[in-house]
Amino acid sequence: MNTRKKSRILPIFGGLLFYLLLLELLVLAEKGAENASIVSFPLALWYSLTTLTTVGYGDTYPVTAAGRLIGLCFQLMSLGILAAVLGLAIQLIRGKLLPQIRLAFSKRKIWYFFPETNSSALLLATRLKEAEPGCLIILSRAAKNAADTSLNAVFTDMDAKEIVRLHPDPDKVHVFLLSEDGFANERQSEELSPLGCRIYLLNEFEPKTIPENVTYFSPAEATARLYWHNYPVINTTEKIVIVGSGRYAAALLEQALLLNVISPDQALRYAVCGNWDEFFREHPMLSQILDPGSKEPKRDSLTYIGGAWNQNWEPFREADRIIFCEDKEEENAAEVSVLLRCCPLRGTVYARFSVQTDDVVSFGGPEELYTPELIMRRKLSRLAIRLHESYCAASPVPQPSWNELGSFLRRSNLASADHLLIKASILLGTDAEEKDFKKAAERYAALSASKKDLFRRIEHERWNRFHLMNNWTYGPVRDNAARVHPLLRPFDELSAADQAKDDYAWELLSEAAGQQN
Repeated sequence: MNTRKKSRILPIFGGLLFYLLLLELLVLAEKGAENASIVSFPLALWYSLTTLTTVGYGDTYPVTAAGRLIGLCFQLMSLGILAAVLGLAIQLIRGKLLPQIRLAFSKRKIWYFFPETNSSALLLATRLKEAEPGCLIILSRAAKNAADTSLNAVFTDMDAKEIVRLHPDPDKVHVFLLSEDGFANERQSEELSPLGCRIYLLNEFEPKTIPENVTYFSPAEATARLYWHNYPVINTTEKIVIVGSGRYAAALLEQALLLNVISPDQALRYAVCGNWDEFFREHPMLSQILDPGSKEPKRDSLTYIGGAWNQNWEPFREADRIIFCEDKEEENAAEVSVLLRCCPLRGTVYARFSVQTDDVVSFGGPEELYTPELIMRRKLSRLAIRLHESYCAASPVPQPSWNELGSFLRRSNLASADHLLIKASILLGTDAEEKDFKKAAERYAALSASKKDLFRRIEHERWNRFHLMNNWTYGPVRDNAARVHPLLRPFDELSAADQAKDDYAWELLSEAAGQQN
């Protein structure tokens, strides 16, 4: 028997023994007394029950001083039982009945339910309410004291299944599973997914197949994507040092290789410090993407700085940017402190901090991460779906619909859509925002055929990298199960028709511009 069960059973067992002892003492005190009405155990039991339930028929009562003292104990116990019953009723009304009434009158609204009551969930709930004032926020009762009153939220003890079943259209119920225990979120998602609600699931690991109504959220990946969009690479020969030994640092480099594709002639110089053994084992095709760190690389390169991160200051002195991205913020703080104290720098220092600090550009705090778009990915998903539809329309053979795609192909389209801001910046020659998509699309449409060839090369390199990072290889016949693709080769080796296939990724800027209106 586990500790939790023991903690429940022992008080109940102890209370029962105390009750039986009082009954036995009552019989002993009353038996033999003149005019006694409680002369047996059944009569003592009857007297106790009528007293505890406050019925009090008066047919049995103690006549001795000791008996009356025991009777007083039963009377006090009856007050406790009454208070407990009333408390239970109030809790039931507040926990289920009143919330059910509010939910019944809100069935036309979109519901956002947060079973988890942590600070990140409350932050996201606030952002959703700001973006959609007409929505209904539903929170666990445990969050009532911490939640902002402006949310006008429903606080309830009901579980997610009960809430989803109360809405006539489950597709309008959005459940956010944001516990730090990703596997617990996964289990709960498996239970809820068949009900048809929308689920946003925090987990660093995606399964091979994902239900259409489930969206995964990885804080590490979101941090990396957000960083490179907020602080994009402009100089094609920039020197970048990443310090870290964990999932955040790995995600930062992976997203760098996927997003920082800006020119066919770029030669970005990455250097990494920390324990990267696992990353290198998981990405054996890196050598096809990166030069191993020569002094004059002709393409992007990667240098691994072994040993302690601070045993050689030269890479830091020469770097254009230095990024501290340990999994624990306190480690970033300690390492940044050492760097600033010991090494003269010419570049910018970035660190994954929740707060802004002097001399360092902070990124990746909850205020940046827990936003509707980063977690729900509505715009990004719409663009990815449109990208896939464009591909299907141009394909000479039937292609699976978006809902039929596996995790890899969905991520492939999402990665392509995520590169649109980079594409817009390349076309406009400046840091672009979503509002600039229309202008970028017009700029692309006006390009000559020879200029478009340059942009095709950029997209083909980005596409190649995504597949190589996921350990695909070249083969004459496509085989998704074996991760083999015939287009996974240099751009100049492709046929003219295959080269033209990369146009659709740039033409999607026009679709993206339409979605901004």
